[in-house]
Amino acid sequence: MLKLYCGTRKYSSWSLRPWSLLREAAVPFDDIVIPFEAIPGSREFTDDFKEQASRVHPSSRVPVLHDGPIVVWETLAICEYVSQEYCDGRLWPQDRLMRSLARSLATELQSEFALIRSTLPFWCTKQMERRVSLSGPVRVEWERLTRSMSRALEASGGPFLFGAYSVADAMVLPMMSRASTYLDTTDSSIGAYLDFVLSRASYRDWVDAAHRETVVLPELERHANNLPLI
Repeated sequence: MLKLYCGTRKYSSWSLRPWSLLREAAVPFDDIVIPFEAIPGSREFTDDFKEQASRVHPSSRVPVLHDGPIVVWETLAICEYVSQEYCDGRLWPQDRLMRSLARSLATELQSEFALIRSTLPFWCTKQMERRVSLSGPVRVEWERLTRSMSRALEASGGPFLFGAYSVADAMVLPMMSRASTYLDTTDSSIGAYLDFVLSRASYRDWVDAAHRETVVLPELERHANNLPLI
């Protein structure tokens, strides 16, 4: 059976992506959490955490997928592998045009939007919910993302970004979680999509598990608590 090694759920946005994709695709897997541990007074991981993670893959990072002797790391590569090897490629749109758009958006979510990720830490438990004011550069990134999503939803008709569920939906899910935590999306063009994907078991079960975790990264939580409120 597949083994997916994840980080602490309430903090690990990268792990949420392949975890939710495997759940949506109904592919059986063993879920193994390597709890995050940070150096006191820092947001950097401890050597102990890196040593534990290095047993899974030399990068000392999660998520990592083990399929027997095959090891796949990096979220987009894991999602691509699952689609190709376990879902006959159906986790990408079958239409050529839509598939090219989905791949482009998924790749962009893997490598871009660094300001959103650094400014709005992923923290999916209820006690973090607060409304904040985005600065100019972060707002520009957020508007860029929502424009791409709105175009996809308009072209496909929904309910997922490209009609049926795809890797792109897994890749954007942590951003939707951040929006739920920090932003007022009442009048947003992606509000209905956000409510839809965050109501699914592939997200709700992750959040429920996050609420049972006891790991705390003080510097990350201090940063999030010091964000400027609206």
